[in-house]
Amino acid sequence: MTTQPTTFKSRVRNHGCLRGPRLYIWITLLTALVLTVAFLAPRKPGFDVVAVNLNTQNLADLFPLQISSATTASVFLILTLNVHNTNFYSITVENMSFKATNAMYDQGNSAFASASNTPTFTLPMRGSTTLAIPFAIQYNASKDAGFKFARMATSSCAINAFSGSGDGFPADIDLNMSVNVLGIRGIWIQYFQQQVVKCPLI
Repeated sequence: MTTQPTTFKSRVRNHGCLRGPRLYIWITLLTALVLTVAFLAPRKPGFDVVAVNLNTQNLADLFPLQISSATTASVFLILTLNVHNTNFYSITVENMSFKATNAMYDQGNSAFASASNTPTFTLPMRGSTTLAIPFAIQYNASKDAGFKFARMATSSCAINAFSGSGDGFPADIDLNMSVNVLGIRGIWIQYFQQQVVKCPLI
């Protein structure tokens, strides 16, 4: 019984695959495999909100502010978004949608802003691109208890609209992307991020 460990070690030492040049070949192959997996493992694209502006591109057809009733209104805006690719290969974003919520608006259960079906775009390897995404804020006073959300947004917007120095307000962004990675389509990426969104400049 006491000779078994010694016998096992002796067999390992004498095994042809674990001696001399072959040992270095195995180490090299394993290292290459680990590096390849790390290189190809997909990483989530990152994003940052750059600016929010009134959508004045088609004023003849659509005024940026529409009041539907005494309690509901819509504001049409342009979201400038910087999307960056952290992968070592290019990826194609085939569809992207987002919704924004705030705890003061319907306790965070309803989105106060949303957008979907953005055009397809390709992110270069370790690169970034800037997108201008039209979206709408759909406000319903029945979901804003005590008009807390409206007061918070209005106070920030009143300052930012003229001087650009408003602090903005927090928004919980739920972003969904359908991406094409290395020829594999329909890979869905979802993540949640809180952003401080400044109100639009006039």
